[in-house]
Amino acid sequence: MALENVNSLPNDRFLRKEFIESTIMDFVDPLLPWEDMFPHVTIDALSVTWFKEQYSKTNDPNKRTPSLRREDGTFPHVQMSGIVEKTAQMQQFAFEMDFDERVRRYSSMIDHIDRGMRRMAFWLAESINTQVINTLTNDLDTSQTGDDAVLTKAAAAVWSGGSATPIDDIREAIHDMEIQAGYSYSPTDLFLHPTNYMELKAYLTTGVTFQWVKDPTTNDWNGMVEGLKIHKLKDAGLPEGKAILMDRTVAPLTIYESSDPQYTSQGKLQVHTYTSDMDHRYHVQVWRDLVPVLKEPKAVLLMHTL
Repeated sequence: MALENVNSLPNDRFLRKEFIESTIMDFVDPLLPWEDMFPHVTIDALSVTWFKEQYSKTNDPNKRTPSLRREDGTFPHVQMSGIVEKTAQMQQFAFEMDFDERVRRYSSMIDHIDRGMRRMAFWLAESINTQVINTLTNDLDTSQTGDDAVLTKAAAAVWSGGSATPIDDIREAIHDMEIQAGYSYSPTDLFLHPTNYMELKAYLTTGVTFQWVKDPTTNDWNGMVEGLKIHKLKDAGLPEGKAILMDRTVAPLTIYESSDPQYTSQGKLQVHTYTSDMDHRYHVQVWRDLVPVLKEPKAVLLMHTL
């Protein structure tokens, strides 16, 4: 039998679910670079439904050229092609950690509680980041086809080598996204693994190129290339050698989420705590219900072999 914990031991105040929820969210938020990049939609359902265009404005089979209005006053009739209905199941990212009575009783064990909260926060963030990356890039596949495929582009040479041309690689990737017929996408951001970020920075800040990307106030790189904001993604699920180019203005990905108000005060992280009668261990359950969906795959390009 499991009973809800009663605040009876000195450290129980650090194990109240309200405190845990707030503390873990404080730890998690800086580890979720995608959190503020994409729109969030709160739902109360086990699955989500959305609609996706089958064709661009250019390759729509019902595309017509406006003609002169007829003599009888009627207008030439046109119609749009249908859209595809998509569905996805909500996913629950969950952990449970338990503590013995020593952790609850002795003030010297507070660091152990803090360590547990940080571990759960990191593992939770890592799982969510990986899911977002896999959804955004279709599992980082470098040879995609079909309506839901994102663009892919290989670098001419690895960026760590002497023949690397990262600026040309980025220009070509931008070009590939911009020339898609019927899609008015203009890339705004490039996301890199920390190693590739440092390789790009080293290339840019060596030689004559530096004068074009130098911030006069800091005498350092201004973080821009070809009009793109360059991001360094640490512990965000992006492997070395791959990068994500996107047009953030069209919000290619949407995050759907739900929560039970019984277990959350902030509407995101959910927490439940209980004490086991048998061994008196204090259990902390933490979870988050969400599913990311890719609505605009042509607004994303996966660079690889950097």
